[in-house]
Amino acid sequence: MRMSRVCEGWNYWKDPSHANRDALRDFLKPEAVRDQYVHGAPNPTLVSLDGSNLDSFFLAVPRARPGSIR
Repeated sequence: MRMSRVCEGWNYWKDPSHANRDALRDFLKPEAVRDQYVHGAPNPTLVSLDGSNLDSFFLAVPRARPGSIR
């Protein structure tokens, strides 16, 4: 997830509309979680994805998601 996508996430706090809340759900996708682990790594293939996979597993549990973006 690149900085432009992160900035989009901040829109929800400025305007908590349904559209902005739905945009936050992208941050919970496994690809976005993985990007947080590998972004900036000289060789992303060397980064263990154990932490990313564990985070994604727990974020997939509906009760684990922040209430404002369920």
